[in-house]
Amino acid sequence: MTTLSSTLINRLTLLVDLPSRLTRAAIAAASLTAILSFAVPSNAQAAIVITTVGTPKFDIVDAHLFTAPTVPDGAYAHALFPDHYFPSVPTSVRVVHSGYDTELSTGLTNTGYQEKSVFTVSDFSDPNAVMLGFVMVPNALAPLGSSFDFANGPILAVADGLPSGPGDVYLNGNPYELGAFGVGPRPDAFNGLSHIVGAVWENSKYAPPGLTSLIGDYEYRLTIRDGSNNGYNVLGSFSVVPEPSSMLGLLGATALYCLRRRRI
Repeated sequence: MTTLSSTLINRLTLLVDLPSRLTRAAIAAASLTAILSFAVPSNAQAAIVITTVGTPKFDIVDAHLFTAPTVPDGAYAHALFPDHYFPSVPTSVRVVHSGYDTELSTGLTNTGYQEKSVFTVSDFSDPNAVMLGFVMVPNALAPLGSSFDFANGPILAVADGLPSGPGDVYLNGNPYELGAFGVGPRPDAFNGLSHIVGAVWENSKYAPPGLTSLIGDYEYRLTIRDGSNNGYNVLGSFSVVPEPSSMLGLLGATALYCLRRRRI
């Protein structure tokens, strides 16, 4: 947004660049900056920060923030991870596969779901949602054992307690939805899991009562731990901004104001 703002301010200044109008040009630029500052959250950028707690035997990899539709139920997950079974998608089938470290990246490429730095209100409005996806894989400390994908290899061991934990959502530093989601895979008939895929999401449907605007800076705060309380804190930060058409309306009104001021 910084480049956009600078470009538009320069273009508006050209409308009022007569020597006798320099003061008015400065006023016009300041007015535009004020409008943009009001309309766009201060932290209009995305960031995923993963902090290690203790000595986990797994890593969190291939983490992304993106937007996707939440209906039909489970369809987005099946589209992203077609080799997994999802109870809400009867046609899904679990398939032996590899390439876990880039599984979500591949899914995003295949689906066309948009990974962004800044999301619009429509991206965050039901039935769409902003999603935080990731994959948990065994690391060098992980034990060997059986999984659905192989007879013997590094696993997230059932005996260690499969990684799980709650997640909250904050807007501008205040609670948006506490206990919004959780990570909790189920064990199967093997010693453990070769990997765990996840995608948590939030949207307008779960907005707190009385909220008048979805625009602002959001945080997904996840606490993921194994049975020994080793794991990660995951912070996913992103912004929701007005639709481009809304921004153009604000900028157009400012440009008109500048032109009218020239005639005085």
